[in-house]
Amino acid sequence: MDILYELRRDLDQQNVSLHDFSAEKGNYMQDLDFSGLHVLVIGDVMLDRYMIGDVTRISPEAPVPVLNLSKIEDRPGGAANVTMNLQALGMDVTLLSVTGDDSTSTKLEELLGHSIGIHFIKAPGRKTSLKTRFMAGTQHLMRVDDENSTYIDAGLEDVVIDKIQTILNHNDVHAIVFQDYNKGILTANLISKIITIANENKIPTFVDPKEKNFLAYKNCTVFKPNKKEIETCSGIYSPNLETYDTWLRSHLSHQLTCLTLGSKGLYLHNGTAGKHFDTKMQEIVDVCGAGDTVLALLVGCFLKNFDMNDLGKILNIAGGQVCKKSGVAIIDFKELNSEYSLS
Repeated sequence: MDILYELRRDLDQQNVSLHDFSAEKGNYMQDLDFSGLHVLVIGDVMLDRYMIGDVTRISPEAPVPVLNLSKIEDRPGGAANVTMNLQALGMDVTLLSVTGDDSTSTKLEELLGHSIGIHFIKAPGRKTSLKTRFMAGTQHLMRVDDENSTYIDAGLEDVVIDKIQTILNHNDVHAIVFQDYNKGILTANLISKIITIANENKIPTFVDPKEKNFLAYKNCTVFKPNKKEIETCSGIYSPNLETYDTWLRSHLSHQLTCLTLGSKGLYLHNGTAGKHFDTKMQEIVDVCGAGDTVLALLVGCFLKNFDMNDLGKILNIAGGQVCKKSGVAIIDFKELNSEYSLS
């Protein structure tokens, strides 16, 4: 019997109306149309820089490869990559972050373009995260991080809250996404305040956490950790995936758990029942950024009331497609729609 996607708890608070699709409805497939949705993304942005070339010899100066540089590529990373994936799926997106007043921040704004509502609070003395990867073809040789990840102070927290209130006053926002990379933007205090504001305005919240402040997202709507993160924070190591959901719910009181399992797919639990969705065998080129893509699609599908079976299927497809590409990648909506329609 199919597991029903019945997220009934706190519906009045979250203002989310969910459909039930039973087995008797046959092979009903939900439409991937996310137009009309407006999502606010809050979190750590970064610039992913790729120094790409080929290696034909070892340096005579040290036992290291010599990279013959052929091209340099810059791509939006972190919360900016989630933003680009949301836009690629047809949603309107507003991005809010704290950056440095530097060329990296300016470059990110250029890459994101004018169709995204960009609100970068530029803090003097702060660096915008820059991650430079040296690549021989698709082979990752080394990464250099240029950033600082100290938490923002109370004054900047107030600026962020004021900016959120302004955005909500001028836009019909359907979801708020927390993209936390532990780079100092999302403090525990700020997280709590934003979730309170979201719940007061009946806006669902979606969380992609990291180990710091893992349990600060109490009363969020959707929580999407990976298995390593939850093992580190809970101290639980179990083949029974429902054990992790039970532990999370005892701390967060959220609605939907989406536990990503790498090559083993993902696990969804809606508070009533859980289900594991395994991936199909395929070539993996690079897992970098796959979680961002899964989060973006999770937002759209949740807001469009996808049942659990369709949700698990489409999230696995999206993650798999991005893993076939090198580096931080953006979902190809036509490719995604094509594979989904044939599944």
